[in-house]
Amino acid sequence: MQSNEPVMRWVTQLPEVSAVFLRERSAGLDLMRAADELERQAWAKRAEANRVFETLEVRVREHFTDAEIKTAKERSGLDEDDLVARLVTGDFAAHAEATSEFSSDYSANNSAPSKKRSFDLGV
Repeated sequence: MQSNEPVMRWVTQLPEVSAVFLRERSAGLDLMRAADELERQAWAKRAEANRVFETLEVRVREHFTDAEIKTAKERSGLDEDDLVARLVTGDFAAHAEATSEFSSDYSANNSAPSKKRSFDLGV
């Protein structure tokens, strides 16, 4: 691991720092990199899902009138456009709060990741 990684970089500057501490920091950085990669993959999957939903809507609109679609959306009891937007952006907690389809336990424990991160672990 490079000592120029931003999280807890100060540990590498301690005099005669234990290799144990450096390994623990390195393990934490590895986990962060793995999490970043999983987030990247999740956003790519959401983009793919968005394309599928857009294609599906175009195909459905070829077979049904706007009035039929509007009526179907009203009957569903959900704002489908809002639902798709929430699912595609990963805003599952907000979706769970807006509907009864997901348990409150999921909503409480699985919110979408924030775009802004704070790694102020050095305080």
